[in-house]
Amino acid sequence: MSWLFKGEEAQSELPPSAQVERLVTRLSSATMLDDRRTAVNELRARSKTYKVEVGSQALSHLVDVLKNDRGDPEIINATLETLVNITARANPTGPPTPDDVGVMFTEIFVKNTDDVILLLSLLEETEYSTRLLTIQLLTTLLNNCSRLLQDAITLEGSAVAKLMDLLGDSRDVIRNEALLLMIGLVKDNVVVQKIVAFQNGFDLVMNIMSAEMFSHGGVITADCIRLLKSMTDGNTSNQASFREASFFSALIPFFSDEDKTAWPSQRVENVRSMLEFVRIFVRPDSAKTVRTQNQNAIGSSGLLTVLYTTAFEPTFPAMSETLVAIGEIIAGNTRWQDTLAAATTTQGFPTTIACLNVAFDKNPFPAQHAAVFLLQQILVDNQPQQLALVESLLPSQTPAVPSPGLLLCQGLLAQQQPILNWMAALCLSHVLLDNTTAKEKLLSVALTQVAGSPPTSLLAICVSQLAVAKHLKLRCGLLCLLATWLHDCAFAVKSFLQIPDIISFLVRLIHDHDVVSSPVLDGLVLILFGVCITGNDNTLEGHTKSDLLEIVAHRIGNDEFTQRLSRFAQGDVMASALKAGYVSTPLESTWFGFEIATKLRAAATDITNVFGANGETSPDMNHSTVAGVQYHDEVVSEYQSLIREQDQKLQAANAEKQQLEQQLLEAQQRMSQLEVEAQAATIEQSPTADSTQGQQIAELTAQLQGLQQYYGQFAQQAAAFFSQALSVVDPAKAPQGEFTQIASAFSSSLQQLQLLPESFKLPTFEPQAPPTPDSPTTSSGDQIDELQLELRAARGDVIELQEQVEAKEIEIERAVKAAEDASAEATRLASEVEVSKDRAKATQEELEELNLQHSDLLVLLADMDEKVQDYRERIIQLGGEVSEDELDDTVADGDGEEEQDDE
Repeated sequence: MSWLFKGEEAQSELPPSAQVERLVTRLSSATMLDDRRTAVNELRARSKTYKVEVGSQALSHLVDVLKNDRGDPEIINATLETLVNITARANPTGPPTPDDVGVMFTEIFVKNTDDVILLLSLLEETEYSTRLLTIQLLTTLLNNCSRLLQDAITLEGSAVAKLMDLLGDSRDVIRNEALLLMIGLVKDNVVVQKIVAFQNGFDLVMNIMSAEMFSHGGVITADCIRLLKSMTDGNTSNQASFREASFFSALIPFFSDEDKTAWPSQRVENVRSMLEFVRIFVRPDSAKTVRTQNQNAIGSSGLLTVLYTTAFEPTFPAMSETLVAIGEIIAGNTRWQDTLAAATTTQGFPTTIACLNVAFDKNPFPAQHAAVFLLQQILVDNQPQQLALVESLLPSQTPAVPSPGLLLCQGLLAQQQPILNWMAALCLSHVLLDNTTAKEKLLSVALTQVAGSPPTSLLAICVSQLAVAKHLKLRCGLLCLLATWLHDCAFAVKSFLQIPDIISFLVRLIHDHDVVSSPVLDGLVLILFGVCITGNDNTLEGHTKSDLLEIVAHRIGNDEFTQRLSRFAQGDVMASALKAGYVSTPLESTWFGFEIATKLRAAATDITNVFGANGETSPDMNHSTVAGVQYHDEVVSEYQSLIREQDQKLQAANAEKQQLEQQLLEAQQRMSQLEVEAQAATIEQSPTADSTQGQQIAELTAQLQGLQQYYGQFAQQAAAFFSQALSVVDPAKAPQGEFTQIASAFSSSLQQLQLLPESFKLPTFEPQAPPTPDSPTTSSGDQIDELQLELRAARGDVIELQEQVEAKEIEIERAVKAAEDASAEATRLASEVEVSKDRAKATQEELEELNLQHSDLLVLLADMDEKVQDYRERIIQLGGEVSEDELDDTVADGDGEEEQDDE
């Protein structure tokens, strides 16, 4: 019987490529279906072992089988399985790499859109294996080249609809595989996401979860939630579709299940995953309008009430995640903040007290952190709730019952519990955020720490606790509380500065080694000291803003203060805290939240601006700078000072000019009125009118004399300004030509202003008294002529005054241009200084590198000479001959080395 297997033995002896080639030839040339089926089965058997050979030679022929032999399920299934094998990656769990053979064959297959459409058409087959293998092949192609397959599917109008129909398949295996395929298909593709939502994707997924008993559904429910998250994450259009279809109410059974005792791990994971899906709709980084609409939809659907009721259940294992979700649902929405604050838990506690109980009890840190986060979201941007909590600390006639304020104080003053004190301080900080009234009211809160002792203000208690605290978290919480309390509240700053020796205490903290070694505490102490400066109303003697600035300059140093503050404001802790929303971090990495970090950053900016306006550069700032660079720096700083003073004086000059122009306008109007009245007097020729005109001319004379006095004062101010400018910049140190231009411009302007009062002469005349019956009177015509002459002279003086004002404007423009030129020169000098520094540094590095290379070359030459000498001596010892020239070279080399050694 050996002759029957002779052909197979001969084929097995061929190399793999020849075997595959023979099978491909058989597949392409066979006319009988059985022969083609046999060839495909042989290729399938070799597709895992000889993937490269099968894929490179048989891929196109396998596609032809899918086109031509669709009537035979057996050959179709074998072909699909072969394609799955040759496109599978070597490492399915890792990311796809371009050099992977499976990825290469996937790209070849997917780039032909007709092949993808052909594969999608196989989904219409109802045969179980064919549909399942088609889904698996599509999943493999999607995992290898997701973008290419997504683009190919979007080109086919009915492709997504065919895939969505698979989610309604009654066979669970096909439905589950289709679910995995859809998860990958909608990932990071907004177009496909919208198409899936339009094809009733939300309805199909919700039906699957309902059939799987929601949270009890195991991994199938988990896959459904993954698909929902992929469809809505960052897609506001799909979020609107989900919201408008009222699907939030369909999520209530996830959390309102009557079975609250059995919590297997998969069910807990499903609940947590669903909470993450709900949080997608209320992310802090989403658009405010969209977020508010989603918040209102969640609250109105009843889902918020169910979450609130479930979160405080003793046996609920996802408490922290639920509290965080509730906090983000109500964040920044006053309607739901007030609704939640007025609600009570199933145990009968108000929300604020329930949150504090969770935070202050012995719960895991994630639950405590989440409870504090929820309380903070109730208080943020909600001044009525903040004031209500502060008022619960004030004395009242209400019987002694637990109140939020009392619980906060108990947590803040608890002994030997620094983490509890820290969380209480952070909660109290959120009570005071952006609420000056609450800050002032809290100053009147006084507590009795020891029975029989007088009450002490809460502010003083916080300071005394800070003085004895050693735990970093506790010190951080107290510093955050004090800095928030004092920020933008002058009354609180004044009360804080009235505490005995408070400034000395703050200075000691700034120099404390433990504080300096901790960037967080270092920055918080500096901010606390800084808000005492920025919020100072200068009413407390000895502790005014200038006094505190002087203390910083002498006992700390302005540069050191601002540099340490800048390190804190730009450090990793601040960057991590400035991420909006809830950030799940371990205890050791958690210091304060987003709202407090925002206020601290704003306070640091205000403090830096104050020091930028009042601080001085330390004299020892650039010890290592060369003399030329020091000179340029001095010139630049002098020009900057000069420019600042010029700006101030120019602003004052512009103000004076505007006043003079206004007075000129009034004078012109008055003169016009006088001219009209003079003409009327000409017609009436009345002695009474002459008297009135004389009085009016006297008034005009007084106004013009006032203008002359204004110009005199302006000339004096210009002279003082010029003398100050000369004292600011030393002409000997300034660059040649530039200071001379500025000085000459101001000198000419000053001379013109000094001559102005003398050149501006008023016409002198005496208004004539009205005639009496006993005295002779001049004719009315002569008086009117004199009046008109005087008016013309005054009008000429006004015109001359206008010309002088215009000349002054030109001088001001020239001064401004000179100041701008000086500023540009200062900028140019500064850039030249930086370029010189860079060039000097580069030259020094090149010189050091050349010296190092030179040393290495000398060492190599010395070694080579020694080896040559050894070889020559060895040749002589072995009886070889060395020429006289070589011997002379050897001797010369030796002499040269000796001379070099002598040198």
